[in-house]
Amino acid sequence: MKVIVRPLPQSLRVSINVLVAAGARHSPAGAAHLAEHLLLADAELDARLESWGGTVDAETGYSFTRYYATVRKERWRDALEALLRGLNRLDGSRFARERELILRDEAATYWSDPLRSAFDAAVGAILTNGAVTSLVGTRDERLSLEDVARFHRHGYTKDRLYVALAGAVEPREAEDIVARASWPATGELKQVEGEPRPKIEIDSTVVPFEAAMTALPLAETQFVELLMPKLIQIGGLGAETRLIERQRFLAIFGERVPEGLGAVTKIIEDARAEFRPKESAEQERTISAVAREAVFQLAFPDTQPLPFGWVKVVARLAKPPVVSIQKPTIKFPPITTPALRQPQPLKMPEHTVTHLESGMKLIRSDSPGPVKMTLKLQTPMDEPHDPRLPDLIARCLFAESLNETSTSWARRLARTGARFWVLAQPDGLRLEAVSDPTTWQEALDAMLEAAFHADLPMPLLRKQCGNICKPPTVTDAILTAQIGRLRDRRPTTAQLSVARFYSKFAVPAQATLALVGRTDERQIVQIVRRYDPRPMTQANPAPIEFDPAPPPFSLFALRYEGDIDPIMPYLLGHGRGCRLYRVLRGACQIGYAIGAALQGSALTVWAQTGRTDTDLTDALRSIVDSLTSNPPNQAELDRAFSLQQGDLANALDQSPGHVLIEWPRWQTKVNRPEEIVDATKKLRQPEAIRL
Repeated sequence: MKVIVRPLPQSLRVSINVLVAAGARHSPAGAAHLAEHLLLADAELDARLESWGGTVDAETGYSFTRYYATVRKERWRDALEALLRGLNRLDGSRFARERELILRDEAATYWSDPLRSAFDAAVGAILTNGAVTSLVGTRDERLSLEDVARFHRHGYTKDRLYVALAGAVEPREAEDIVARASWPATGELKQVEGEPRPKIEIDSTVVPFEAAMTALPLAETQFVELLMPKLIQIGGLGAETRLIERQRFLAIFGERVPEGLGAVTKIIEDARAEFRPKESAEQERTISAVAREAVFQLAFPDTQPLPFGWVKVVARLAKPPVVSIQKPTIKFPPITTPALRQPQPLKMPEHTVTHLESGMKLIRSDSPGPVKMTLKLQTPMDEPHDPRLPDLIARCLFAESLNETSTSWARRLARTGARFWVLAQPDGLRLEAVSDPTTWQEALDAMLEAAFHADLPMPLLRKQCGNICKPPTVTDAILTAQIGRLRDRRPTTAQLSVARFYSKFAVPAQATLALVGRTDERQIVQIVRRYDPRPMTQANPAPIEFDPAPPPFSLFALRYEGDIDPIMPYLLGHGRGCRLYRVLRGACQIGYAIGAALQGSALTVWAQTGRTDTDLTDALRSIVDSLTSNPPNQAELDRAFSLQQGDLANALDQSPGHVLIEWPRWQTKVNRPEEIVDATKKLRQPEAIRL
């Protein structure tokens, strides 16, 4: 039984937090949440707190249950005594009603949420026993009042009790009140023996689960040391890994996670600066936050910052968890809207439409201010082409416009100071520019040259083609498997001539030019005549090869299965000095998109690359060497967790692990590092890959 007090003398209210280290992960399943309902169903406790100007509520976490109340500062002693006395007395008269309430209202909504069901399975992989549990329990009809009473008797004990108060509180008085509480001294809880955790793996053919992500500053994320190793083990070590959405992530272990002594002290200082001698909702919220953070800091005192800037928590499920993951059917009521006024039709500004000799349609509107120019190129309907070619050309033109020294039209645009951009559309291409009224002629000439006389060099085409025709990646699989298919980035034809397509695509006869500003039609006609007919810039255009097969080694994964837990602290432990982190960082330097994660009892290292066999072989050997040989020295162990070198060496020697090289729908196992090279070479054979 431990007590912590955050004195805030100017506060008119006091926040009380009572945390019991017994939660949903403790047996029997569902007992923690049902016990919370029964304890808060005490009408006498609720009436007393309400009469003292207070409120009470609770939350069930996977490892704890937290009860929190806010009362006027004059009655904090009575409120604390009543709360401790009420939590020690389980009223079974409302068992049937509260159990029905959970099953009918909370559990039905909970189980119908596919994100929550998958998240429970992810928690099962994080927690030590690996059972798939849920905060509200299971549908098991055998859970009885005797089961809940036994859970309460063994879980609500002094050795599992933590109390935090924030406000105008005297610390000695709070300690005396808690010491007088007649709770049992100790008890024994067991882990939930739930369904075995699902097989978790990285495979683009597997329907995955990935919660919404958001960036959260590291200063706001201090984690409990007991849980941090598990989080690090399943977190990717890439440069762009992030923290899972805060509320969804914190639901694993409770409403809040402590922010460390320094952060809590800052909260208190900020609260004191904000407090005024009057009661307000903002003041109540602040003291509640202080008490909440304090009780977690008390229950889990050894908080440390994460070793990396972000942590990405992702669970990919090979099969649904205990509850089948299906999107619930939501029926919306009919929406009635009041009668609206009929919208007035938009009035087009005064303009003129002219068809030039070249066939180009010219639209002009006279208005003051900058000159706005838009050129629309229509895709030829009678020319078969890949639908991504307009996007490819737009990318090339825009890339050239950023390089002011590459072409004459890019230099002239830069000289006029005009803003320029290119947009690819389903039916063609649109070039737009905004110029000063004094330089619109040169800007228009440069834009027409970009559209009709642009010389698209082969290196640029191949580079931009690679950007839009990549093979599926791990990220593609994660983001698109939820809609039932992988995003197909391969082109519809195997070989295309961009220059031939461009020669029929970029002609004035299929273009529309619109100008808004102070312009002269005679000058426009003279400028347009320079680009009709369009000369071919390449007499024999070289075709661009769109290879429908993925490049060699574009995606691979190494999986080490076996007794992985003893070496995890060394491989993925604290600090950037751990060996696997150095290997991954080194591999990234030679052009690999690479990361690592622990799923169940297997460590997976994945990479995406198109480099040479030699570079890939070196990276693979380094990774496998880190997994299977060269025990760390004492300095490396000091940077990881407290682990005996002898235990690690024995674990490495006796582990029956092997390396699994995976590819979508194809895999092979190798038992020695030197076999990796032969196995990876098979990835270059399309008939072996069977995509």
